[in-house]
Amino acid sequence: MEHFERDCRMLKELDHPNVSKFVGACFSPSSAPDGLCYMALVVEYAENGSLDDLLWKRSPYQLTLISKMKIVKEIIEGMCYLHGQPEPILHLNLNPRNILLDASFNAKISDLNMQSLPTERISQYQYLPFLAPEQISKAHPISTKCDVFSFGALVSELLLHKKAYTLNFHDTIESRCLDSDPNKRKSFKDLKEERLWDVILEESKSVKVKEKVR
Repeated sequence: MEHFERDCRMLKELDHPNVSKFVGACFSPSSAPDGLCYMALVVEYAENGSLDDLLWKRSPYQLTLISKMKIVKEIIEGMCYLHGQPEPILHLNLNPRNILLDASFNAKISDLNMQSLPTERISQYQYLPFLAPEQISKAHPISTKCDVFSFGALVSELLLHKKAYTLNFHDTIESRCLDSDPNKRKSFKDLKEERLWDVILEESKSVKVKEKVR
């Protein structure tokens, strides 16, 4: 309960258009019939569900390349905000299920782990293909670069419309985010400064021109 209350206090302080807003929390008393205490966070409603739902349960063709790049931009900006806190907040489970979309398809990062540079390795994983190698092995410490790797897998799935576990990655994303060595990955600040979304758009235009020439 103490950990849950701490998370609620931290979530309440967060204020960014691309991070799901904390609305409240609820929990059952420890005197529940099964003897367990159930806790739940309440966040702002997302009319268009999750990015995962849109990609795999509805029509992904609702999203043009421009709208996909808008989502990429907004995730980068939200993660820059989280990693830019006095004590950087790590997500550690960034994947399409945890990107919610409001009525205007604005991206909202949800299900924050509220980890501030943890010293202990996370023991349970819900979405394995999006985890950085160091979250599974002990080759490198857990850091903000774990989220960069997860972001790279997420964006590759968004752009290529292939599940991350197929190991199909977008070349531009792979070179920046998916190196097995976290020290060779860019930071979200780097990705924002180079305007990664514009880089991908320009490359897409170049590919289309080449296809027409052929």
